[in-house]
Amino acid sequence: SAQHSAQHSAQHSAQPGGGASSLKLQDGAAPDGTDHMAAFCEQLLALLRAERPLLERRGRLIVAALCETLGPRGIFETLARGLTSEADLDFASQMVQALNVLVLTSAEALALRSLLRKGVGTAEGAALFRTLYPAWCHNPASLLSMCLVAQAYEHAAELVMQFASLEITLPFLLQIDKLV
Repeated sequence: SAQHSAQHSAQHSAQPGGGASSLKLQDGAAPDGTDHMAAFCEQLLALLRAERPLLERRGRLIVAALCETLGPRGIFETLARGLTSEADLDFASQMVQALNVLVLTSAEALALRSLLRKGVGTAEGAALFRTLYPAWCHNPASLLSMCLVAQAYEHAAELVMQFASLEITLPFLLQIDKLV
């Protein structure tokens, strides 16, 4: 099944030798797989939170493989929901940055990027934007880029004005530099 393939892909991406991983899909979920995906994404976030080098080295690859297997919208929306209430703000920022790079550049997220490009003026684009927005707030540069892609230009201008009140750090400047 697609879920088994996603689990298999994540296990092999997560482990250098392709060995067993602590990521498992749980039984007893809804027939449409949403409970499975939510549980799997929670476990994936927990693994990447605990193993920061894995996030840095292979996090985008793991998410890209899941997008290719299960479709980007469900993966991104489920991960975004999980990150919205993330207590580890450094992890949340790093994870959102990785997800944002995928949205902006990967072939696996092309359908998601196209939906965002339709803008907040369409029902589907606005729904996706509203779902991703709370998680993207963990990383100001990623939030700005999502606003630009979604054609939320007035809000992007408001964000730029708010940047004046943020502590300007080297990582923030580097992210903005990459965006420009």
